[in-house]
Amino acid sequence: MLLFLLSPYASLGDPTPEPTPAPEVIPTPQKNSSGLERAIEAYSNVIRDTPDSVGAYALRGAAKYAKGDYDGALADAEQALILDPHCISALNTRANIRQRKGDVSAAIEDLTALTSETPKAVQAWATLGFLRTNKGDLDGALNDFNIVIALAPNLKEALEYRATIYMRKSAYRDALQDLNRAIDLDPSFSIAFVSRGDCELQLNELDAARNDYLRAIELDPVSGIAIQGLGLVALHAQDAKTALNYFNRASQLNTFPRGYIARSVAEIALGAYHEAIVDLSQAEHVDPKNQDGPEALLWVARALSGDVESANAELRAYLDERKSTDDWGLKRAQFLLGEIDEDLFLHKMARAPVQLCEAYFYSGVKRLLAGNKSGAIDLFDTCTRFEIHSFVEDQLARIKLKELAKKPGE
Repeated sequence: MLLFLLSPYASLGDPTPEPTPAPEVIPTPQKNSSGLERAIEAYSNVIRDTPDSVGAYALRGAAKYAKGDYDGALADAEQALILDPHCISALNTRANIRQRKGDVSAAIEDLTALTSETPKAVQAWATLGFLRTNKGDLDGALNDFNIVIALAPNLKEALEYRATIYMRKSAYRDALQDLNRAIDLDPSFSIAFVSRGDCELQLNELDAARNDYLRAIELDPVSGIAIQGLGLVALHAQDAKTALNYFNRASQLNTFPRGYIARSVAEIALGAYHEAIVDLSQAEHVDPKNQDGPEALLWVARALSGDVESANAELRAYLDERKSTDDWGLKRAQFLLGEIDEDLFLHKMARAPVQLCEAYFYSGVKRLLAGNKSGAIDLFDTCTRFEIHSFVEDQLARIKLKELAKKPGE
């Protein structure tokens, strides 16, 4: 599934969001080497005289963590937890280290224990919610942020982040409520305007989305995400040329997989297939875990450029090395390669609106390549009827319909 969600926390081609750096439960303080060394020495003296001092191990671990000695900090935190499994400081330290090492599941275990010990610790709940989001547990993350907001109802950042979770769950009206509250709390909260624009775009409220992106740019003139949003609005309006201009501007400020893919869509719409191939290849390079979606678009770009043989060869080479286990991504590729016929693909394999939207688009492309213009129009039209505005396939189908409706010479 090539998901074209617009939130900065979303990703393309994967139902889980892009990893968003979670705040540390206890942020690392500015390093003061001499002060930290003295603290570590003092706690070591306490441990020498009192080997079962939970506090000394926990505090020495925190000092080592602040110094950047994560292995030493982890050893001290674990020793403190052996002596007292409920030691809050040690749980903090170990959760931070596990998070830094990428062991999200273990960090979640520590934070769950920590929130049991300190149920009103807002930062711990928020960090837990971030980590659950990055792991794809949206229901768990939503519950965590519900608790954060219950404890701190005026925390604008929590409202904005909960809104992004609602958007991932397609609960756009709930998301708008949170974003409206966040903006009421701080009318200069630029990222909330971006997120609200993202939400409005999913609802196809283009004027409202455009206004919010423009407001975000007023507040933060170098917001690449907001400029990217204006490009997405133009893309929704089937104005690929304007969209490309915005995407080029945004790329000078930020580079991320969704940016490359968004620009490739405008390039495909404008017939700039070589440029689209470069952008899609770059998207795969920076996000190697999500290649099925870009590969399908790479096939489209190569095939529409007139080189179907190369498109097929490149896609087959990708399948030979493919590591993804997504069954739909495999079926889609097999259909593009002609290994699955259209009727089977459309009526037996595609499930739910999101897959059907994709299936009708790619079937329309294949009909167009075969010279069946009227058949392609029918399939592109069916693709758009699913109203999956967050999918690039929906965008490209609408653009192709507009292009195919033109009379010769227009």
